[in-house]
Amino acid sequence: MGMVSLFKKAVLLILMPVMISCSLVYGQEPVKDDKNHIIFKDYYEDGQLMWEKSYGNEKLDGIAEECCPDGNLNYEGRFKNNELTGIINEYYISGALMREWDYRDQKQGIVVVKEYYENGQLLSQKAYKNNLLAKAKQYDKYGKVILEQEY
Repeated sequence: MGMVSLFKKAVLLILMPVMISCSLVYGQEPVKDDKNHIIFKDYYEDGQLMWEKSYGNEKLDGIAEECCPDGNLNYEGRFKNNELTGIINEYYISGALMREWDYRDQKQGIVVVKEYYENGQLLSQKAYKNNLLAKAKQYDKYGKVILEQEY
């Protein structure tokens, strides 16, 4: 199983809803948005948003977000019919972008992953083709390419 498939499963496990806890444990009622999607939200005990997910036709559809207890985003991504689409972002505790998974060319079997140092400098860029690493480039903290490979 390729790295992208493993990450997809991990993201889906993190971002899939726990609808029962949303409606029973915290007493949150789902609401409908202007696109007739149902929005589920869950909160930390102090009232801070824990996660928010949008569903259409009983499938993850739209933005899904997970927040840290301090309010900073942990993950955010876009889904269509339970499939990852667009860009999935993962953040450092500081709120800085850590990793970006670009699924926009997924239908062609291509996923691009960019990782960043906490200061925002690009750390690496990897391209996967059909779940296999096809290209990789790694940078030092000054932006100089220190590794470049095609597989």
